Amino acid sequence: MIDRKFKVVDAPHARAQLLRQSEALAHNRSIGTWEVPNEAQRIAALKLFKKMKITNIKVRVVKP
Repeated sequence: MIDRKFKVVDAPHARAQLLRQSEALAHNRSIGTWEVPNEAQRIAALKLFKKMKITNIKVRVVKP
């Protein structure tokens, strides 16, 4: 599953969405991928995943 993000946000609604995504992926035994536009957003996503203890979503940089 791929989810393209233009900006990584650490807000309550975004954290809730992240948990829902992770739970759905775990339920279906899948790995998700977030596509972000630059390295700064990739680092922000990785920090958010670490904070939320999410391990079934990966991040990669792609040009918009």
